[in-house]
This record gives sequence, structure tokens and C-alpha cells, in this order.
Amino acid sequence: MYTAFQKLGYKSYHFLEVSMHNKSERHLEGWHEALTNKLDGGKPIEPAQLDKLLGKYSATTDAPCVNFTDELLKLYPNAKVILTNRDLDSWIKSLENSFFKVLEWPAWRWLSSTHPRFLIYTNTLILVLRDYSTGHWQDRAALRQGFINHYAHVREVVPKERLLEHHFGDGWEPLCEFLGKPVPDEPYPHINEGNNTHNMHMKAFWWRSIIVAGKALLWSSPAVAAGIAIWIYKSR
Repeated sequence: MYTAFQKLGYKSYHFLEVSMHNKSERHLEGWHEALTNKLDGGKPIEPAQLDKLLGKYSATTDAPCVNFTDELLKLYPNAKVILTNRDLDSWIKSLENSFFKVLEWPAWRWLSSTHPRFLIYTNTLILVLRDYSTGHWQDRAALRQGFINHYAHVREVVPKERLLEHHFGDGWEPLCEFLGKPVPDEPYPHINEGNNTHNMHMKAFWWRSIIVAGKALLWSSPAVAAGIAIWIYKSR
């Protein structure tokens, strides 16, 4: 949906905006705090804080925004909501290829120990999964039930006139009619965002690894740096 929104002229918020962009505005830290408070009994996110994070955007997709569905509906009461219906197994597979492929990779856990921002990011991924699964983030059955519960909740709280049940195979027409947008003269985008997320993590990982290995080379010896690089490669 992120790509489809972009092609329709919306400035869309995606997990990439948390991890790759908006560093100076501390979006990662803001979402980490909001999720921690939500799950661990802290202060609920304020509307002003949400608007500060999302005010320059005109559409949202993906976590962590979907983790605050009720808060977003309260802040933007006239917003239209698109519920992207997908097969439950394909959603779990997407998580396996993105979140879990990162979190269960030993080298990523090592990387998280090398820089505070990577540790916050890793913890944010876990918080998102905890919210989906009522605390049991590695439990695939709990995640499946969280998926079912989320869809049922959205259908319950969003007025039918502001809700579009969308399937990726539907193409542009129903989406554009719902949003009041002209139909683009190009095919509807079918992009595996799970794989894109994994590729983004891989790039971030190798970039940070080069920095760490470079420091090892500077302060110790080529053998130490080579040892780090070999261990990273074998742990993939």
C-alpha cells in the first residue's frame, strides 16, 4: 500500500520513515517511548505527539502506526481507512522474512550491542510484535490471533462509509474511487514489502559492520577485523 499511496500523490508513512528517515526529529525514539508506555503501563501517547510525528504526512501504512489505530482515529476522525485483506499465512510469512529474519539473526543481536540507536530499533521491533501478540512476540499462534483481532476491531470501530475492504488483486479502480483519485495509467504495484524490509536491514547491518570492523582494524590488527568479518558472514 505504501507504494500505491505514493503513486496516488500521498506522502505516506511507513516503517522506513522510522528507521531510515527523520533521524533528526527522533521518530525512532518517539515510537519506542510510545510503544513502551502502551505495553508497560506508562503514559498514553498524546495527540500532539502523534501529530508531531505524522503531521507532514497524508497517509499511514504499516507498523508502528497500525499499533495506534484507536489513537489515530481519535486524532483524525474524518480519515478514510483501507483495510488490506490478505491471507493470514502470507502475513506470517512476511513477518518471518522481515522482523524475525532480523531478530533471530545472531549477528544482528551483536550489532545491537555496538550502538544505542540499533538497540532502540531492535527493541522497537520486539515491542511491535509484543503488541500484536499480547506480549508473546515469538509465539506465531498468538500473532495469528492478534491479526484476527485487529481486523475485527477495525471493522467494529470504523464507520462503513469510511472503510474500504481492499484486496491487492482488486487493482486501482475501487481504491481510487474510494479516495476520489484518478486511476493511474500504470499497473497496480505488487511489491513484496517484507523482502524490501529485509533488504533494508541487510544494508544497514553491513554498513554498521564495516564501521565496527574498521575501528577494530584501527585499534588492533587486521586479523581481529578479519575475524569479525568472517563471524558476521557465517552467522547469516
